[in-house]
Amino acid sequence: MTHASGDDAPVTGTGMPLGAPPRAEAAPLTEPAGYAAPVGYAAPAPTGPAALTVPVGYAPPAPAPPTAAAPPSATPPPATVAAARAVVAALLEAYGLPGEGRTVTDALLVTSELVTNAIRHGGGLAAFHAEVHDGALRVVVADRTPELPASRSGDPALGHQIGGYGWPLIRSIADEVTVTPHAAGKHITATLRLT
Repeated sequence: MTHASGDDAPVTGTGMPLGAPPRAEAAPLTEPAGYAAPVGYAAPAPTGPAALTVPVGYAPPAPAPPTAAAPPSATPPPATVAAARAVVAALLEAYGLPGEGRTVTDALLVTSELVTNAIRHGGGLAAFHAEVHDGALRVVVADRTPELPASRSGDPALGHQIGGYGWPLIRSIADEVTVTPHAAGKHITATLRLT
């Protein structure tokens, strides 16, 4: 309820003029000296969080050991396309494939194109892995850009453009190709059957 005071300023139901700063909080009430609570009166329980009690003999659990991170690769990725080809050639030779066979030629061509694309268009070769498992060669190349590989359109015989045809070549030779983009780049895995 509002009413006018002597200076005609509007006043709220609390007796304070509108727009006036709020009053300071009142001090907590205390009992006057010599006050005795009425018989049968029980003071209310204090409010707030309950006190924390620890059982006798309790010991906090030991902190878990830190999770060991996978160690970084012991060998850096090959510095050149030729070095990557040498890794795959040695792997296939150990598998028992002759160096002049069509399968080895295709595997080395796919390796060359994957590594070249990573170096030229992917911000550099971040990782390289090759393995033979269950009769198939698997080559994994990681680069530093999440952009998906692109194919150049058109007929290379009609123009003087260099490059851009490796990605279709990889996809036509390999039995399976997967691209996995992530925040720091992408992994491309090419699988070739060795039969």
